[in-house]
Amino acid sequence: MRRTTRVGVLLAIGCAFATMALQPAAQEAASASSIELPVSFERVWFRPADSGLAGGKQSGLLTVSEQGLEFSAKKQSHVLPWSRVEMISYGAMSGDTDTKWVVLALNPVAEQWSFIGYRDGRKMGYGGDTPKIFDAVVEGARRAGAGPFAVPEGTSTYITPGLQFTVALPNGWHASVVSSTLVDGRPLWGSTIFAPLDLEAARKDPAGAERATEAILAAAEPAVFLDRFEAGEGFSCRKLGRAGRRRLLDRITTALRPMRLTTELQWTAEPHRYCSAWRATARASRKEAEIDLVFYAVSDGVTAYLFTTRSPGGGAVEPRFDLVSRSLRTAVAR
Repeated sequence: MRRTTRVGVLLAIGCAFATMALQPAAQEAASASSIELPVSFERVWFRPADSGLAGGKQSGLLTVSEQGLEFSAKKQSHVLPWSRVEMISYGAMSGDTDTKWVVLALNPVAEQWSFIGYRDGRKMGYGGDTPKIFDAVVEGARRAGAGPFAVPEGTSTYITPGLQFTVALPNGWHASVVSSTLVDGRPLWGSTIFAPLDLEAARKDPAGAERATEAILAAAEPAVFLDRFEAGEGFSCRKLGRAGRRRLLDRITTALRPMRLTTELQWTAEPHRYCSAWRATARASRKEAEIDLVFYAVSDGVTAYLFTTRSPGGGAVEPRFDLVSRSLRTAVAR
């Protein structure tokens, strides 16, 4: 079930937001710090992503601790230290798209797996503890500083709403949630602004909010905009088809108003280990004002992530995308 919570005006890529009420990111970024570790779950299903649901599935005891994951079953047991975990996802797996799994991407070691999944195996696989398993795994990785929480020096971890992936924010930057859509009780889609300006603090001062708005929209201050929305047809982990390109163009042109694009978007694939990122540059104008834009888009098949930054016409945009390039590696792959 979907429920949309809008905080003022929806900001996808930089439309005016002088009147919106920004919420602190911490209010929507889930916090699992109250979870006690170690914690064990009985009758948990486990399978590698490249095996069939029936043939590769094992049922056993899963224990999550600050050291890693331990799975014990009659036919197969394993211990995974947190150093092997690169990504944590909550969603479908190949061969079983109707149910949710806790999906882990692992550092390849010898002949072991690259992608694995766990879910509550009670009630024929429809037990209700899969979200609890996910929260425990995320908390274990957070305490170990592993996986999506292993961010570069000089940055800090921001957990995107819904715990889809983490963003490596430069120290001193702030994240402001603009809107969110709840899917199965989690804020899966919505918009967020990353900037060195504290927009939440500026909101309390109308004059300060106006100055902050003008600085970001005029690209005088660096900012990265993240729009998360339903991927839909034509935009998957590895492919961006015509329908997906049209959807991206519609969201970009709508969010830029009253400015308009003056160049055509040409999307170029930049393959990553998990999902391909798609990059495009463009210029937009209104009267005498011009801005240059860079877009990065990636999809996990369920959610599309559109990162955007802008610079005054003729300015250097790419250095502002260091944040994005550090974050793309943690985008969720199904």
